Amino acid sequence: SRQRAAARELAPMIDKDKEALMEEILKLKSLLSTKREQIATLRAVLKANKQAQCLLMKSVNAYEAPPI
Repeated sequence: SRQRAAARELAPMIDKDKEALMEEILKLKSLLSTKREQIATLRAVLKANKQAQCLLMKSVNAYEAPPI
């Protein structure tokens, strides 16, 4: 019937759209993974900076404290 013929004509277009969408999903998943890795790295750097800042402040306080 007409509907079946139309469906057969549209099937390749739908498959191409599906394929393009799947590729886009894979790209986005890859980007998301990269961003998550970057966030983890930044968190580690921030933690290290905070620890270094604490140590520096302790050293400054020790040198600025009046001698006993």
